[in-house]
Amino acid sequence: MLFRRTSSAPAPDPGLYLIGGDPGLPVTVRRSAQARRLTLRVSRLDGRVTLTLPARLPWAQAQAFLAERTPWVRDQLARAAAQAQPEGQVLLRGQPLAVTPGPVRRLTQTAQGLIVPQGQPAGARVTAWLR
Repeated sequence: MLFRRTSSAPAPDPGLYLIGGDPGLPVTVRRSAQARRLTLRVSRLDGRVTLTLPARLPWAQAQAFLAERTPWVRDQLARAAAQAQPEGQVLLRGQPLAVTPGPVRRLTQTAQGLIVPQGQPAGARVTAWLR
């Protein structure tokens, strides 16, 4: 079996699902009245996987879509993990700027360098800040 529910609710209801494999991947499933097609998103900030499906789409079709896209999800998560190294240096106007994790809510620039939130991938945040 490729999928396993983490809650006791019937399958068509929104909730958290696990894609089978090693390791299992949690997928948040949302039904939306505005959705016209299935969408699968992987957040580069926290690695959250979200499947959005139209309100009347059969659950079996959503499962087939997710099973087909599982290798893509794993690839995207691996890429995000490679960019998530929180410590290091970046160049800003030719000057090296140290990147260190710290107890902040969002990326902050100090005289010593950049401080990124602890426990969160830094790569996407630093890239967005540099832009």
